[in-house]
Amino acid sequence: MSWKRLILACVAFVLAAGLYYVDRLQAEKAVYAAVNESSLAPTINASEVGEVAIRHRLADIRVVREEKGWRLRQPIEAPADAETVEQVLVNVTGARKRNEVPVDSLEEYGLDNPNILLTLKTTRGQVFELAIGLASTYTGQVFACYPNTGKVFTISEAVKNTLLRQPSEFMKTRLVEVDSGALDSYLTIRIEQPEKQLELRNERGQWQITVPEVAPAENIVVEEFLRRVGMLRAAGFVTQTTDKPTSLAAALEALSRPALRFELTRAGSTSQKLVVGKVGSPDRPTYVGQRNDESEILHFGHEKFEELAQEENHFRSRTLFTLRPSDVGYLVFEIGRARTDLVRNDKGQWDFVGDPTRRVDQDMVDLRLELLLKLRIKEYVDNDPRDPSVYGLMPPRLRFTVTARDKSRSEILEVGKSEPQNVTSVYARRGGDPRVFTLEMGRELIVLPESLADAHF
Repeated sequence: MSWKRLILACVAFVLAAGLYYVDRLQAEKAVYAAVNESSLAPTINASEVGEVAIRHRLADIRVVREEKGWRLRQPIEAPADAETVEQVLVNVTGARKRNEVPVDSLEEYGLDNPNILLTLKTTRGQVFELAIGLASTYTGQVFACYPNTGKVFTISEAVKNTLLRQPSEFMKTRLVEVDSGALDSYLTIRIEQPEKQLELRNERGQWQITVPEVAPAENIVVEEFLRRVGMLRAAGFVTQTTDKPTSLAAALEALSRPALRFELTRAGSTSQKLVVGKVGSPDRPTYVGQRNDESEILHFGHEKFEELAQEENHFRSRTLFTLRPSDVGYLVFEIGRARTDLVRNDKGQWDFVGDPTRRVDQDMVDLRLELLLKLRIKEYVDNDPRDPSVYGLMPPRLRFTVTARDKSRSEILEVGKSEPQNVTSVYARRGGDPRVFTLEMGRELIVLPESLADAHF
């Protein structure tokens, strides 16, 4: 008897589970049907759209997807901005329609002669058409319809706004395309100016300056530079019919003697090149650019040119010392003629050179050494100073020398006077290197023997 009850219970459980599954499936289908019914473009997948045509009072615009990306075909031939096209597709395919009703006349809704007519064609041969008319009073909605259906509905005004664009807004105005989510995939950056050349290479995740000399670069600075460059957009295009801010003839002449050449290479992709010319007066110049030998010529202002025209010092590593605290065996602090020399003994503790019996506050020395080795360059200010005394570096006001325990190398920092109106920021340079830079330095590094002596009995 108990087995029969168990079998009946199992059968009842299976039936209940089956009914629950069917119920859930029907509920999901109902939700999907409701969502699909309210979708503005229920059968259109944005990733499958191969052609976008927009007709409105501003222009007739036609954009086509090609192997290398989107291209504007009407009213002119030009590369199209993929970001703008994708924004249009997402806003349309993700929109909802409301209040759909059959009507006898489209005239009162402004749909007999629509303000906007949109056509999307997919790679599978689907065609989607949408007409947009007048605004619906006080609702933030606009009247729309699918042509030849006899029904009118409302959609968000955001859909209308995303379609109501000038042809120039679809043109690719970015000077350089940069994928900010994959900066580690970029391999080289080249910036050439008259009598100046700069090359940076990504060596297994660490950027290096390779031209005009080999030196470590600051990864954070290089990556921020790439992000900023990827955001630079031209103000417009130079054509045969334009004369402001410059003519086509003047632009072509300027490009024949470039003020800058920029090249960016990426793994698995062709390099991007931008040639820049300078036109106009010296005090108010205009810059023109041409990408990868494309026919279109862009124009932009001086501030964007300055973003591109960076020199090697901008990218140099801000790290001052390569030695770690545990690597240092000899340490010298000099303030003018006052000098404090310390050396590590066999036990790894600090002694005063020339006076090993005088006790040293070990923690105080370690703290000063750690602060010293953590100093970083703020900005390079003078690559080849004619008169170092201008910066208080001839002779230096402070001098720090750290030497490895095995005496294999020494690193020297010379500090001059403070920057005007900024007491904590000082001019400095490395020993043997003429470049002057600034750094933030606290009073803790102004060291005399008394400040490091152990005051305890």
